[in-house]
Amino acid sequence: MGENTKPVEDFFGQHIYRAPLPDGRIYSDYQDVVDVAPLMFERFMFELGHLVRERGKLPDVFLVPGRGAYAFFYALYPHFRSFADTNGLEPPRFIPFIATSYQAENTAEKTKLIGLDHYIKNGMLHDNMWAVIVEDLVDRGTTISGFDEFLRNHGLDITWHVLTDSVKVPRFYDRFPELKERVVYVRKITAGNEPSRADWKIQGHELADVGADEMLLQIRNKGLGLYDLICGDKIGWGLENSRGIFKPNDLLAAGFALGRMYVKVYGNVPNIVYAIWPDHHFDELNIAPSVPAVPFNEYCRALPKINEALGAEKVGRAPNTKVKNNTVDFGLITKGLGADFSLQSRKPESWETAVVVANEIPKTLPKHKLFEMLGTQNVRTVSLFYTPDREKPDLYALARF
Repeated sequence: MGENTKPVEDFFGQHIYRAPLPDGRIYSDYQDVVDVAPLMFERFMFELGHLVRERGKLPDVFLVPGRGAYAFFYALYPHFRSFADTNGLEPPRFIPFIATSYQAENTAEKTKLIGLDHYIKNGMLHDNMWAVIVEDLVDRGTTISGFDEFLRNHGLDITWHVLTDSVKVPRFYDRFPELKERVVYVRKITAGNEPSRADWKIQGHELADVGADEMLLQIRNKGLGLYDLICGDKIGWGLENSRGIFKPNDLLAAGFALGRMYVKVYGNVPNIVYAIWPDHHFDELNIAPSVPAVPFNEYCRALPKINEALGAEKVGRAPNTKVKNNTVDFGLITKGLGADFSLQSRKPESWETAVVVANEIPKTLPKHKLFEMLGTQNVRTVSLFYTPDREKPDLYALARF
């Protein structure tokens, strides 16, 4: 899918011409994610609008793997919600989960899907539904093949597709030709048009993926004032107001700033960072997804390389502090309609420090509930906002008054 060059009937029954969009992809910052979201929506309706017409409804559920796809879905969802409201349709629900790669014994790299079993048990994933996985980039295809295997292992018979910004060809097509027709994409990347590393505008979840020798160049190239936030003398971050009216990159910068503030205050990095995500509709639950949790986690993951490039004293890290197991894991807490908060990933070990990062810690998730859920009291809360009528987080950037 994604390469139509002849007239095709669109969702409204009109015959239109859609040439492929320009190939290649510069790894996006959050504003670029917002800019590509309407193109992803348009491509979806162009390729799969016939299913919407036949079924009389949008997909039943979007599946959103973290960490990479969270920002994409956050930008994409309003387009589907607006379409649903305009056409009298039910908006899709969504399920966040975690996709993590591992090397299986005597096999190629595979992906473990964490958190989806819960939704089979509660009936949110079931036979005869239509599910769409939202991805930022289909590279080797391990998340998609992992989902295909997940469905077969659980005996689920559903219609499913993948909606992504970009797909790498021929790498993905060569590995999983049987899954090619499930993927709807905006752009494709080939060996001839893939941007060089020096040109990448890395996303919030990709900073640690470059070497220490490239780290400073990458941070400078990204702009957005991130070099001062991550490498400069200033510790802190602010906006013109505290009412939550942000440009997309404000949330990206906030996550990095909160990560650095945390390291400065506590002198170390956590072992696991939890995001809070609703698994229903944002407006019905009044819980915003924890967008800053991804760059917060990435700052902590990248810190050893930043230290190597700059020196620990310039990033506010305590001398001789080490990351246990040299990892900073990413965890997920969700909240469903009419349900309590639920842990969708592993609990911390007894010796680990956990941090819960949110735009604003929900009133219904006080510290004692987090202790109970995570099985430890070694938990800190970090938020972009603090409202005085709520339990005060351990660290926050802005206060609402």
